[in-house]
Amino acid sequence: MSDRPPVVPGLGASFGRGGATDYQQDLVHSDCIVIMGSNMAEAHPVGF
Repeated sequence: MSDRPPVVPGLGASFGRGGATDYQQDLVHSDCIVIMGSNMAEAHPVGF
């Protein structure tokens, strides 16, 4: 049995939501998008 599920809500309250949970609408309506720590050409060659 894992004790991890009770930890998840606490982490969310402490650190906020992960970047992967952002809505695509937010990206469409953004004036500037900052991506740090990623090599977009290597990680997403089709989108680059």
